[in-house]
Amino acid sequence: MSFEKYISDSVNNNALTDKSWIDLPVLKKHLMSCSIPNEKIEEWKYFNTSKIQKGTWKTSQRISKEYSSVEDTNLKNSILLINGIFQYSNLSEDIGIKIYNISNYLEENPSIKNTIFKNPNKYSEKRISGKIDNNTTAFLSLNALLNKGVVIEVAENNIVKEKINLINIIQDNNLLINPYTLIICKTGSSLNIVDTTKYEGDNNWINPCIEGYLDDHANLSMLSIQSKTKENITTSSLNFHLSEKAKLNMFVLNRENTKSDIRIFLKKKSSEANINGILISSEKKQSDIFCKIEHHSKDCKSQQNWRLLSADSSTTSVKGKILVKKNSKGSDGKFYSRSLIIGDGASSFSKPELEIFEDEVSCSHGAAFGEIDKNLIFYMQSRGISKNEAIKIVITAFINEIVSNDEEMLEIYMSEMQDFFEENIL
Repeated sequence: MSFEKYISDSVNNNALTDKSWIDLPVLKKHLMSCSIPNEKIEEWKYFNTSKIQKGTWKTSQRISKEYSSVEDTNLKNSILLINGIFQYSNLSEDIGIKIYNISNYLEENPSIKNTIFKNPNKYSEKRISGKIDNNTTAFLSLNALLNKGVVIEVAENNIVKEKINLINIIQDNNLLINPYTLIICKTGSSLNIVDTTKYEGDNNWINPCIEGYLDDHANLSMLSIQSKTKENITTSSLNFHLSEKAKLNMFVLNRENTKSDIRIFLKKKSSEANINGILISSEKKQSDIFCKIEHHSKDCKSQQNWRLLSADSSTTSVKGKILVKKNSKGSDGKFYSRSLIIGDGASSFSKPELEIFEDEVSCSHGAAFGEIDKNLIFYMQSRGISKNEAIKIVITAFINEIVSNDEEMLEIYMSEMQDFFEENIL
Protein backbone atom coordinates (compact mmCIF):
# COMPACT_ATOMS: atom_id res chain seq x y z
CA MET A 1 0.00 0.00 0.00
CA SER A 2 1.45 3.41 -0.98
CA PHE A 3 2.06 6.10 1.63
CA GLU A 4 -0.76 8.27 0.29
CA LYS A 5 -3.22 5.37 0.39
CA TYR A 6 -2.03 4.48 3.87
CA ILE A 7 -2.68 8.04 5.05
CA SER A 8 -6.11 8.11 3.44
CA ASP A 9 -7.12 4.84 5.10
CA SER A 10 -5.69 5.92 8.43
CA VAL A 11 -7.47 9.25 8.72
CA ASN A 12 -10.78 7.62 7.79
CA ASN A 13 -10.41 4.83 10.35
CA ASN A 14 -13.53 4.76 12.52
CA ALA A 15 -11.54 3.32 15.43
CA LEU A 16 -9.89 6.70 15.88
CA THR A 17 -13.04 8.01 17.53
CA ASP A 18 -11.97 6.04 20.63
CA LYS A 19 -8.91 8.25 21.04
CA SER A 20 -10.61 11.10 22.85
CA TRP A 21 -7.33 12.84 23.73
CA ILE A 22 -6.32 13.74 20.17
CA ASP A 23 -7.49 16.69 18.10
CA LEU A 24 -8.82 14.45 15.34
CA PRO A 25 -10.05 17.07 12.82
CA VAL A 26 -6.78 19.02 13.04
CA LEU A 27 -4.61 15.91 12.70
CA LYS A 28 -6.63 14.63 9.72
CA LYS A 29 -6.41 17.98 7.98
CA HIS A 30 -2.69 18.18 8.68
CA LEU A 31 -1.91 14.73 7.26
CA MET A 32 -4.04 15.18 4.16
CA SER A 33 -2.51 18.58 3.36
CA CYS A 34 1.20 18.12 4.10
CA SER A 35 3.83 16.15 2.20
CA ILE A 36 6.46 13.70 3.36
CA PRO A 37 9.45 15.62 4.73
CA ASN A 38 12.29 15.75 2.20
CA GLU A 39 15.62 17.44 1.57
CA LYS A 40 13.88 20.78 0.91
CA ILE A 41 13.08 20.97 4.64
CA GLU A 42 16.11 22.10 6.62
CA GLU A 43 15.65 19.54 9.40
CA TRP A 44 15.53 16.69 6.83
CA LYS A 45 18.18 17.91 4.41
CA TYR A 46 20.49 14.91 4.78
CA PHE A 47 17.97 12.10 5.23
CA ASN A 48 16.44 10.40 2.21
CA THR A 49 12.73 9.60 2.69
CA SER A 50 12.16 8.05 -0.75
CA LYS A 51 12.00 4.56 0.80
CA ILE A 52 9.04 5.73 2.90
CA GLN A 53 7.36 7.24 -0.14
CA LYS A 54 7.81 4.11 -2.26
CA GLY A 55 7.28 1.56 0.51
CA THR A 56 4.42 -0.89 0.73
CA TRP A 57 3.18 -0.66 4.30
CA LYS A 58 0.73 -2.98 6.01
CA THR A 59 -2.11 -1.26 7.79
CA SER A 60 -2.51 -3.87 10.54
CA GLN A 61 -0.08 -4.48 13.37
CA ARG A 62 -0.16 -7.92 14.91
CA ILE A 63 1.96 -10.07 17.14
CA SER A 64 3.06 -12.91 14.89
CA LYS A 65 4.65 -14.97 17.65
CA GLU A 66 5.37 -14.91 21.33
CA TYR A 67 8.69 -13.31 22.11
CA SER A 68 10.83 -15.81 23.96
CA SER A 69 14.35 -14.40 24.21
CA VAL A 70 15.66 -15.70 27.51
CA GLU A 71 18.03 -12.74 27.72
CA ASP A 72 15.22 -10.17 27.58
CA THR A 73 12.38 -12.02 29.33
CA ASN A 74 14.65 -12.70 32.31
CA LEU A 75 15.94 -9.12 32.36
CA LYS A 76 15.02 -7.48 35.64
CA ASN A 77 12.85 -4.35 35.75
CA SER A 78 11.72 -4.52 32.13
CA ILE A 79 8.84 -3.14 30.08
CA LEU A 80 8.34 -5.14 26.87
CA LEU A 81 6.70 -3.89 23.67
CA ILE A 82 6.27 -5.92 20.50
CA ASN A 83 5.68 -3.95 17.29
CA GLY A 84 5.24 -0.88 19.48
CA ILE A 85 2.40 -2.43 21.51
CA PHE A 86 2.78 -2.92 25.27
CA GLN A 87 2.93 -6.61 26.29
CA TYR A 88 3.96 -6.82 29.91
CA SER A 89 6.08 -5.38 32.71
CA ASN A 90 7.97 -7.26 35.42
CA LEU A 91 8.58 -4.18 37.57
CA SER A 92 8.21 -4.91 41.27
CA GLU A 93 5.30 -3.18 43.01
CA ASP A 94 7.51 -1.43 45.53
CA ILE A 95 9.72 0.27 42.92
CA GLY A 96 7.45 3.33 42.78
CA ILE A 97 6.69 3.22 39.05
CA LYS A 98 3.25 2.75 37.51
CA ILE A 99 2.57 1.58 33.95
CA TYR A 100 -0.66 2.54 32.17
CA ASN A 101 -2.18 2.61 28.73
CA ILE A 102 -3.15 6.14 27.74
CA SER A 103 -6.91 5.68 28.19
CA ASN A 104 -6.57 4.38 31.75
CA TYR A 105 -4.07 7.07 32.68
CA LEU A 106 -6.38 9.81 31.39
CA GLU A 107 -9.22 8.48 33.52
CA GLU A 108 -7.10 8.98 36.64
CA ASN A 109 -5.30 12.11 35.42
CA PRO A 110 -7.60 14.05 33.05
CA SER A 111 -5.38 17.14 33.11
CA ILE A 112 -2.63 15.23 31.30
CA LYS A 113 -4.74 15.45 28.14
CA ASN A 114 -3.26 18.91 27.62
CA THR A 115 0.30 17.57 27.50
CA ILE A 116 -0.02 14.53 25.20
CA PHE A 117 0.84 15.29 21.58
CA LYS A 118 -2.43 15.87 19.75
CA ASN A 119 -1.84 18.92 17.57
CA PRO A 120 0.87 19.47 14.90
CA ASN A 121 1.52 23.02 16.12
CA LYS A 122 3.06 21.72 19.35
CA TYR A 123 6.45 20.93 17.78
CA SER A 124 6.21 22.83 14.49
CA GLU A 125 9.06 25.08 13.38
CA LYS A 126 8.71 28.85 13.30
CA ARG A 127 10.84 30.09 10.42
CA ILE A 128 12.75 33.38 10.41
CA SER A 129 10.09 34.72 8.07
CA GLY A 130 7.51 34.13 10.80
CA LYS A 131 5.86 31.25 8.93
CA ILE A 132 4.83 28.18 10.94
CA ASP A 133 6.12 25.06 9.16
CA ASN A 134 4.04 21.97 10.02
CA ASN A 135 5.73 19.68 7.50
CA THR A 136 8.34 18.90 10.15
CA THR A 137 5.65 17.24 12.31
CA ALA A 138 3.91 15.12 9.65
CA PHE A 139 5.19 11.83 11.08
CA LEU A 140 4.30 12.93 14.62
CA SER A 141 0.69 13.42 13.56
CA LEU A 142 0.72 9.97 11.99
CA ASN A 143 2.01 8.53 15.26
CA ALA A 144 -0.72 10.30 17.23
CA LEU A 145 -3.41 8.80 15.01
CA LEU A 146 -2.12 5.23 15.07
CA ASN A 147 -0.20 4.64 18.28
CA LYS A 148 -1.17 2.38 21.16
CA GLY A 149 0.63 4.32 23.85
CA VAL A 150 2.13 3.40 27.20
CA VAL A 151 2.61 5.76 30.16
CA ILE A 152 5.47 5.43 32.67
CA GLU A 153 4.89 7.45 35.85
CA VAL A 154 7.44 7.86 38.65
CA ALA A 155 5.96 8.78 42.03
CA GLU A 156 6.79 12.06 43.76
CA ASN A 157 10.17 12.07 45.56
CA ASN A 158 10.78 8.48 44.47
CA ILE A 159 14.43 7.79 43.70
CA VAL A 160 14.49 4.70 41.45
CA LYS A 161 17.93 3.22 41.96
CA GLU A 162 17.48 0.29 39.58
CA LYS A 163 17.91 0.69 35.83
CA ILE A 164 14.57 0.31 33.95
CA ASN A 165 14.67 -1.45 30.56
CA LEU A 166 12.19 -0.38 27.88
CA ILE A 167 12.50 -2.99 25.11
CA ASN A 168 10.71 -2.76 21.76
CA ILE A 169 10.89 -5.88 19.57
CA ILE A 170 10.11 -5.42 15.88
CA GLN A 171 8.60 -8.55 14.29
CA ASP A 172 7.26 -9.26 10.80
CA ASN A 173 8.02 -7.28 7.65
CA ASN A 174 6.71 -4.20 5.83
CA LEU A 175 4.86 -2.80 8.84
CA LEU A 176 4.45 0.82 9.84
CA ILE A 177 4.91 0.78 13.61
CA ASN A 178 4.05 3.78 15.81
CA PRO A 179 5.21 3.32 19.42
CA TYR A 180 4.31 6.13 21.83
CA THR A 181 5.79 6.42 25.32
CA LEU A 182 4.87 9.14 27.81
CA ILE A 183 7.29 9.48 30.74
CA ILE A 184 6.09 11.44 33.78
CA CYS A 185 8.68 12.18 36.47
CA LYS A 186 6.92 13.74 39.43
CA THR A 187 8.50 16.38 41.69
CA GLY A 188 11.78 15.26 43.23
CA SER A 189 11.80 11.89 41.48
CA SER A 190 14.69 10.19 39.68
CA LEU A 191 14.66 7.59 36.89
CA ASN A 192 17.31 5.78 34.84
CA ILE A 193 15.87 4.15 31.71
CA VAL A 194 17.42 2.23 28.80
CA ASP A 195 15.30 2.35 25.64
CA THR A 196 16.31 -0.44 23.25
CA THR A 197 14.89 -1.35 19.83
CA LYS A 198 15.66 -4.85 18.52
CA TYR A 199 14.86 -6.09 15.04
CA GLU A 200 13.62 -9.56 14.18
CA GLY A 201 11.69 -8.46 11.09
CA ASP A 202 12.93 -6.43 8.16
CA ASN A 203 11.86 -3.64 5.79
CA ASN A 204 9.66 -2.05 8.45
CA TRP A 205 9.14 1.63 9.11
CA ILE A 206 9.35 2.40 12.83
CA ASN A 207 7.98 5.83 13.71
CA PRO A 208 8.27 6.19 17.51
CA CYS A 209 7.49 9.17 19.70
CA ILE A 210 8.65 9.69 23.29
CA GLU A 211 7.40 12.60 25.36
CA GLY A 212 8.84 13.28 28.80
CA TYR A 213 7.71 15.70 31.49
CA LEU A 214 10.06 16.40 34.38
CA ASP A 215 8.51 18.26 37.30
CA ASP A 216 10.51 20.45 39.70
CA HIS A 217 13.78 18.87 40.89
CA ALA A 218 13.15 15.68 38.88
CA ASN A 219 16.03 13.81 37.23
CA LEU A 220 15.91 11.55 34.18
CA SER A 221 18.84 9.63 32.69
CA MET A 222 18.03 7.94 29.40
CA LEU A 223 20.01 5.77 27.03
CA SER A 224 18.40 5.27 23.62
CA ILE A 225 20.01 2.55 21.49
CA GLN A 226 19.29 0.43 18.42
CA SER A 227 20.61 -3.00 17.68
CA LYS A 228 21.53 -3.78 14.07
CA THR A 229 18.88 -2.06 11.97
CA LYS A 230 19.02 -4.33 8.88
CA GLU A 231 16.89 -2.63 6.17
CA ASN A 232 14.40 -1.16 8.61
CA ILE A 233 13.95 2.60 8.61
CA THR A 234 13.36 4.67 11.76
CA THR A 235 12.01 8.21 12.10
CA SER A 236 11.94 8.91 15.83
CA SER A 237 10.84 11.93 17.83
CA LEU A 238 12.03 12.54 21.39
CA ASN A 239 10.58 15.53 23.23
CA PHE A 240 11.25 16.54 26.84
CA HIS A 241 9.84 19.37 28.97
CA LEU A 242 11.74 20.42 32.10
CA SER A 243 10.48 22.39 35.09
CA GLU A 244 12.49 24.22 37.75
CA LYS A 245 15.86 22.59 38.57
CA ALA A 246 14.92 19.48 36.62
CA LYS A 247 17.79 17.66 34.91
CA LEU A 248 17.93 15.45 31.81
CA ASN A 249 20.94 13.35 30.86
CA MET A 250 20.49 11.60 27.51
CA PHE A 251 22.76 9.26 25.57
CA VAL A 252 21.80 8.34 22.00
CA LEU A 253 23.17 5.65 19.68
CA ASN A 254 21.83 6.46 16.22
CA ARG A 255 22.30 3.65 13.68
CA GLU A 256 21.87 3.27 9.91
CA ASN A 257 18.59 4.28 8.20
CA THR A 258 17.68 6.36 11.25
CA LYS A 259 16.45 9.92 11.60
CA SER A 260 16.06 11.23 15.16
CA ASP A 261 14.33 14.51 15.96
CA ILE A 262 15.15 15.63 19.53
CA ARG A 263 13.55 18.67 21.14
CA ILE A 264 14.23 19.81 24.70
CA PHE A 265 12.28 22.61 26.39
CA LEU A 266 13.91 24.15 29.47
CA LYS A 267 10.71 25.74 30.72
CA LYS A 268 11.63 26.90 34.24
CA LYS A 269 14.72 28.42 35.85
CA SER A 270 17.87 26.40 36.49
CA SER A 271 16.72 23.42 34.43
CA GLU A 272 19.50 21.50 32.66
CA ALA A 273 19.91 19.14 29.70
CA ASN A 274 23.04 17.21 28.71
CA ILE A 275 22.78 15.35 25.39
CA ASN A 276 25.54 12.99 24.25
CA GLY A 277 25.30 10.86 21.15
CA ILE A 278 27.06 8.67 18.62
CA LEU A 279 25.90 8.48 15.01
CA ILE A 280 27.04 5.47 13.00
CA SER A 281 26.46 4.62 9.37
CA SER A 282 27.84 2.19 6.80
CA GLU A 283 27.31 0.98 3.22
CA LYS A 284 25.26 3.67 1.41
CA LYS A 285 23.00 4.40 4.38
CA GLN A 286 22.35 7.48 6.47
CA SER A 287 22.26 8.38 10.16
CA ASP A 288 20.86 11.82 10.95
CA ILE A 289 19.94 13.81 14.07
CA PHE A 290 18.23 17.16 14.53
CA CYS A 291 18.50 18.37 18.12
CA LYS A 292 16.95 21.61 19.30
CA ILE A 293 17.17 22.90 22.87
CA GLU A 294 15.07 25.89 23.88
CA HIS A 295 15.95 28.04 26.90
CA HIS A 296 12.77 29.61 28.26
CA SER A 297 13.88 30.84 31.68
CA LYS A 298 16.81 32.13 33.74
CA ASP A 299 20.00 30.18 34.47
CA CYS A 300 19.18 27.22 32.24
CA LYS A 301 22.04 25.07 30.96
CA SER A 302 22.34 22.81 27.94
CA GLN A 303 25.12 20.85 26.32
CA GLN A 304 25.22 18.80 23.13
CA ASN A 305 28.22 16.56 22.48
CA TRP A 306 28.21 14.37 19.36
CA ARG A 307 30.50 11.84 17.70
CA LEU A 308 29.84 10.88 14.06
CA LEU A 309 31.32 7.76 12.46
CA SER A 310 30.91 7.24 8.68
CA ALA A 311 32.09 4.10 6.86
CA ASP A 312 31.98 2.95 3.21
CA SER A 313 29.85 5.39 1.17
CA SER A 314 27.52 6.36 4.00
CA THR A 315 26.54 9.72 5.50
CA THR A 316 26.22 10.92 9.08
CA SER A 317 24.79 14.33 9.91
CA VAL A 318 23.77 16.38 12.91
CA LYS A 319 22.13 19.76 13.20
CA GLY A 320 22.22 21.20 16.70
CA LYS A 321 20.15 24.26 17.47
CA ILE A 322 20.20 26.37 20.62
CA LEU A 323 17.35 28.85 21.06
CA VAL A 324 17.60 31.34 23.93
CA LYS A 325 14.35 33.21 24.38
CA LYS A 326 13.74 36.55 26.09
CA ASN A 327 13.77 36.49 29.91
CA SER A 328 16.42 33.75 29.86
CA LYS A 329 19.35 35.67 31.35
CA GLY A 330 22.17 33.52 32.67
CA SER A 331 21.56 30.79 30.12
CA ASP A 332 24.50 28.64 29.09
CA GLY A 333 24.27 26.61 25.86
CA LYS A 334 27.01 24.56 24.20
CA PHE A 335 27.26 22.42 21.04
CA TYR A 336 30.24 20.39 19.93
CA SER A 337 30.69 17.58 17.40
CA ARG A 338 33.54 15.51 16.00
CA SER A 339 33.33 13.40 12.85
CA LEU A 340 35.52 10.43 11.95
CA ILE A 341 35.46 9.23 8.33
CA ILE A 342 36.73 5.72 7.58
CA GLY A 343 35.67 5.25 3.95
CA ASP A 344 36.79 6.98 0.76
CA GLY A 345 33.17 7.58 -0.25
CA ALA A 346 31.90 8.44 3.24
CA SER A 347 30.76 11.90 4.30
CA SER A 348 29.71 13.74 7.43
CA PHE A 349 27.91 17.03 8.07
CA SER A 350 27.59 19.09 11.22
CA LYS A 351 25.63 22.32 11.46
CA PRO A 352 25.39 24.18 14.78
CA GLU A 353 22.92 27.04 14.94
CA LEU A 354 22.32 29.70 17.59
CA GLU A 355 19.26 31.93 17.99
CA ILE A 356 19.69 34.30 20.91
CA PHE A 357 17.09 36.87 21.95
CA GLU A 358 18.53 37.80 25.34
CA ASP A 359 21.75 39.36 26.60
CA GLU A 360 23.92 38.18 29.52
CA VAL A 361 24.08 34.62 28.18
CA SER A 362 26.93 32.27 27.27
CA CYS A 363 26.62 30.16 24.12
CA SER A 364 29.28 28.42 22.04
CA HIS A 365 29.58 25.88 19.25
CA GLY A 366 32.25 23.94 17.41
CA ALA A 367 32.68 21.10 14.93
CA ALA A 368 35.70 19.09 13.78
CA PHE A 369 36.17 16.57 10.96
CA GLY A 370 38.92 14.09 10.24
CA GLU A 371 40.07 10.72 8.97
CA ILE A 372 41.95 7.99 10.82
CA ASP A 373 45.57 9.04 11.32
CA LYS A 374 47.59 6.70 9.07
CA ASN A 375 50.79 7.49 10.96
CA LEU A 376 49.14 6.38 14.20
CA ILE A 377 47.99 3.14 12.58
CA PHE A 378 51.52 2.56 11.22
CA TYR A 379 53.01 3.20 14.66
CA MET A 380 50.74 0.62 16.31
CA GLN A 381 51.51 -1.89 13.56
CA SER A 382 55.21 -1.40 14.26
CA ARG A 383 54.46 -2.44 17.83
CA GLY A 384 52.92 -5.72 16.74
CA ILE A 385 49.25 -4.66 16.57
CA SER A 386 47.37 -5.70 13.43
CA LYS A 387 45.98 -2.99 11.17
CA ASN A 388 42.35 -3.92 11.85
CA GLU A 389 42.93 -4.06 15.60
CA ALA A 390 44.67 -0.66 15.43
CA ILE A 391 41.67 0.85 13.65
CA LYS A 392 39.37 -0.62 16.32
CA ILE A 393 41.50 0.98 19.03
CA VAL A 394 41.28 4.40 17.36
CA ILE A 395 37.49 4.14 16.93
CA THR A 396 37.06 2.96 20.52
CA ALA A 397 39.09 5.92 21.79
CA PHE A 398 36.98 8.22 19.63
CA ILE A 399 33.80 6.89 21.27
CA ASN A 400 35.29 6.81 24.78
CA GLU A 401 35.55 10.59 24.71
CA ILE A 402 31.89 10.92 25.62
CA VAL A 403 31.07 7.68 27.46
CA SER A 404 34.25 6.78 29.35
CA ASN A 405 32.97 8.24 32.63
CA ASP A 406 30.18 5.66 32.78
CA GLU A 407 31.41 2.07 32.72
CA GLU A 408 27.93 0.60 32.26
CA MET A 409 27.20 2.99 29.41
CA LEU A 410 30.50 2.20 27.73
CA GLU A 411 29.83 -1.54 27.98
CA ILE A 412 26.42 -1.15 26.32
CA TYR A 413 27.81 1.04 23.55
CA MET A 414 30.67 -1.30 22.76
CA SER A 415 28.43 -4.35 22.78
CA GLU A 416 26.08 -2.74 20.26
CA MET A 417 29.01 -1.66 18.07
CA GLN A 418 30.57 -5.11 17.80
CA ASP A 419 28.65 -5.96 14.64
CA PHE A 420 29.81 -2.65 13.13
CA PHE A 421 33.40 -3.68 13.71
CA GLU A 422 32.78 -7.14 12.29
CA GLU A 423 31.21 -5.83 9.08
CA ASN A 424 33.40 -2.80 8.46
CA ILE A 425 36.76 -3.38 10.15
CA LEU A 426 37.52 -7.05 10.78
